[in-house]
Amino acid sequence: DAWALPAFSTFAETIKKETEEEQQQQQQQQQLQLYGVRTPEVAEAGVARELQRQKEAKNKEALPFVSLTEEEFVTSGSVPFSVYLEYLRSGGGLLLLLLSLLLLLLGSVLLLLSNLLLSAWADRKLQLTDAAALSLFAALGGLHLLFSAAGFLRVAAAAVAAAKHFHHSLVQTLIDAPLSFFDSTPVGRVLQRLLRCMSTLDEQLPASLLSFYTTLVTCCCCLLLVGCCLPLFLLAAAPLLLLYLRVQQSFVPTSRQLQRLEAAAKGPLLSFFLELLEGRETIAALQQQQQQLLLAHAKADCSTKLSYLSLAVNRWLAWLLLLLLLLLQQKALFPQEWGDLLLLLLSLLRSNLIG
Repeated sequence: DAWALPAFSTFAETIKKETEEEQQQQQQQQQLQLYGVRTPEVAEAGVARELQRQKEAKNKEALPFVSLTEEEFVTSGSVPFSVYLEYLRSGGGLLLLLLSLLLLLLGSVLLLLSNLLLSAWADRKLQLTDAAALSLFAALGGLHLLFSAAGFLRVAAAAVAAAKHFHHSLVQTLIDAPLSFFDSTPVGRVLQRLLRCMSTLDEQLPASLLSFYTTLVTCCCCLLLVGCCLPLFLLAAAPLLLLYLRVQQSFVPTSRQLQRLEAAAKGPLLSFFLELLEGRETIAALQQQQQQLLLAHAKADCSTKLSYLSLAVNRWLAWLLLLLLLLLQQKALFPQEWGDLLLLLLSLLRSNLIG
């Protein structure tokens, strides 16, 4: 056909041109390999490739490495006062707190009166019959149980209400959180908040509140009674109070920070266990069971070391308080008749009460 010849000639010219370019490139490569000589075209192409490589490397250095998972930030310092106010408000407010303290105080006062009545009755210092003294003692004991039980129940109810408030707030925050939060937050950290932190609110904090209330009321009653019997003791109580406050200032920040570090170390451990459960088929296929087991032991050891440090700090406090107690009992510091009294008062300041 008439149109076939021009098309065939154009196709032949294209094939010839591509063949010549390939031969030229092969000659340039042979020259470069044999003599290390670069033609201007090869040199220009090499310079262009080098500039492009440097530009890409510079762009990679300019872009910082961004990790999707955010590292957990361990706070320092004391707990903000707003947290205490929120806990107090969710537990019923200041009035209910004062009511609980008043009930516990009345219970301690009634117990003290019953002990004084029993002592006077045993010494025959009361002009009462045995039946009347026994009835009065039983009445004081019953009122003590009533007021103490009411105070304990009031504190327990406030602690349960506060724990419900914080639990509802935490769950609601997790429900309303965007999907990016779960992409950047490990599952172990979320479980740490839901398990350990809520366990502290549900179990440890109510017991600590009850212990704090009873200890505070007992100390106030003891100081009031001893101050009435021995007014000079109040002069010695002031420097003792300053001494124990100084010990508390050294112990509480250290113990608080160790507990925060221990809580932060639990999150990666939980996340690692969840990853092991999700990837158990892959681990078994690659025969990495022993390596993963060693890694799990290392993470568990890291978390356990912080627990041992907390126990060591508590034992240090107990040893220091015991040493101070033994020194204060010596005759060189106080008269002999004050030894039993100081033993009773200072035994209230144990490590589990201050911590």
